[in-house]
Amino acid sequence: MRVALFTYWYTHRQRPHHFVETVTTLNHRVDLFSTRSIANYVKGPSRHSFSGSDLLHHRTIRPVFPSPLLDRMPLCVSFSSWQRQHVLASFCGFDADVHVYAAVPAGQLISKPPFLIYDCMDDWSDFPGVSRSLVENERRLCDMADRIWVVSEHLYQKFEPVFSGKLDYVPNGVDYDHFAGVPHLLTAHARPVLGYVGTLYTWLNVQLIAEVGDRLPDWDIVLVGPNSLNTSQRKMLNRPNIRFLGRQPYELLPTILAGFDVAMIPFVLNDLIRGTSPIKLYEYLAAGLPVVSTPMPEVLVFQEPGIVMCADNPEAFVRSALALKEANHPIVVNQRQKIAQQHTWKARFEKALSAIG
Repeated sequence: MRVALFTYWYTHRQRPHHFVETVTTLNHRVDLFSTRSIANYVKGPSRHSFSGSDLLHHRTIRPVFPSPLLDRMPLCVSFSSWQRQHVLASFCGFDADVHVYAAVPAGQLISKPPFLIYDCMDDWSDFPGVSRSLVENERRLCDMADRIWVVSEHLYQKFEPVFSGKLDYVPNGVDYDHFAGVPHLLTAHARPVLGYVGTLYTWLNVQLIAEVGDRLPDWDIVLVGPNSLNTSQRKMLNRPNIRFLGRQPYELLPTILAGFDVAMIPFVLNDLIRGTSPIKLYEYLAAGLPVVSTPMPEVLVFQEPGIVMCADNPEAFVRSALALKEANHPIVVNQRQKIAQQHTWKARFEKALSAIG
């Protein structure tokens, strides 16, 4: 099978990167269509290497200007828009068995490929400041698609009234082997650690984290990932036991997770988050870690003592963290990892691709 993929490749490792790794492992060829910044254009196409990457071919990867310049220079806006449309046109016209659109629906497809899959990774319409044109683009994309992959039951229910005949529930998954060795990397540390790995953005419940930090003065609260919080949110997290480690390479995440006693997903509960399938849930479990989370629909189904606990207020969050730390026995660690093994990226995408014949 020959797969044409439109996505944004030049970012931290996300679902599309795991899709490519899975597809090439299955010995299918992937032709990648992506814009990138001028800096990345100069550096060359190499990024996110993996076994089977000889089956990945970069196509019409053209530079666009970074957002700060776009805000000040209309010509940059026009140039970057033209580049994106050129890539989309090349994607649509490329000779492939399957075309997969796995990106924010910011641009319009000028024509329908023979077989088109829209991989809907988030509820884009609920992102802050989303434009009406993006919502319209997604609707047109759904009309055009032969199959629509959605990562959550919330998104399935959202699209079902109009697109029920073409929907597939394809949640996120995990590169199990990448995280499976974490239990063997564990090192002793003076204070218990409650940790988070992921982007620090509006979906992070900073008030919850701050209050949990206050209630666990003998614990360290460790936040790992790029920090896009505003000034007031950062100020709220200014606690002596809350530490920021910043963005870390994917390759180092197992070592970082080995320093956690309990992992957390402290997200606010809104439609954006209800439509989310948190990759970090599966990565935490693959690492053998217990998870305390706010009650997101895609997490609630994994609730089990010693494995995953959900809490919607600071007191319950703290009680859950304390209980989960006490449950870190080898047998339970093994149970967590066995759960993660059932949710690998390979299992997800192999099943989804087999359904299209």
